[in-house]
Amino acid sequence: MVPGVYYSDINNIDSFENILKFQTNPEEVACVIYEPVQGEGGINSLDTNFLKDVHDICSKYNIITIADEVQCGFGRTGTYWNIEQKGVIPDIMTFGKGIASGFPLAGLVANDKIMDNIGINFLGGTYGGNAISCAAASATIDILKTENLLTNVMVKGEMLKKGILDIPGVKAVRQHGLMIGLELFRSNEINYIQNIVKKMNENNILILTCGNNGQYIRLLPPLNINNGDCNLFLSTFKNVIKLFKKL
Repeated sequence: MVPGVYYSDINNIDSFENILKFQTNPEEVACVIYEPVQGEGGINSLDTNFLKDVHDICSKYNIITIADEVQCGFGRTGTYWNIEQKGVIPDIMTFGKGIASGFPLAGLVANDKIMDNIGINFLGGTYGGNAISCAAASATIDILKTENLLTNVMVKGEMLKKGILDIPGVKAVRQHGLMIGLELFRSNEINYIQNIVKKMNENNILILTCGNNGQYIRLLPPLNINNGDCNLFLSTFKNVIKLFKKL
């Protein structure tokens, strides 16, 4: 809606280059913003080669790169940041949500070239530096290390993927650590998806939808999820799918 904002097709470098050729001029582009793994968009991961090509082009034209790791960052996909898996280093990165285990905290980091050129007191916020949220984040970082949660993210993510694929009615699973998107054979029936989410919630299991029409199911379980939690989800989800199969 904002003028001067353009959207590239995901994992299509030709689409990205066409924007710079036909819709705008590289010298007029301030920055390129991307989610390494799209959250609301459907749990779609940017391909490593695509992302590296984008970074190369941005470097050529001195365009700032910004990685949005608010949803996919801080261990969610099995590494502290998903860009580690893609082998790129953005100029700016945003993060939030899980870093303080539910307490309101978000942050922004940038390279020294950018930070050294920001005026004094330029960056700020109403709740900047909240003591309780910062303490929660510090404790979260300690737990992430001491309880080896990054390994747990990978192991439990694979466990959930394997179990979900064995459930009739599941068409595909897009799994990146514990950031998981489910596509059902009836995903085009939005009411069907909404009814499944509602029934799961009634069984005390909270799940979300994603995709441009809410056609996919999104799983973002706690990083310390255990085997019992995984099995409870799988058995409940299987029963709910079976329940609505008749409808």
